[in-house]
Amino acid sequence: MAKMNKSQKLWTTGFLGVTALALGLEVWASFDDSDSTIPWTGLITEYVPEEITMLALSGASGWVLYHFYKRYKEKREDGQSKDPDWGINPKDHDDD
Repeated sequence: MAKMNKSQKLWTTGFLGVTALALGLEVWASFDDSDSTIPWTGLITEYVPEEITMLALSGASGWVLYHFYKRYKEKREDGQSKDPDWGINPKDHDDD
């Protein structure tokens, strides 16, 4: 990834900060025994029909998988990413 400019750094910091805060609060609410903290799962299962929830989760999962696939493919095509070196060279195991 190229060096980020000031506005990209600000966006990234804010975006990751909000994400970390949301995940942190979800974990806190999940483990807190207080009646005043309700995790998303509790709110969603209470107010959103199961069919809608499963449809949304399936769509979001598919979108995330496609999004990562597309980005990694772009990196490979741009020469920014190489195949991992697992210490196995197929030519070393040629049975001819």
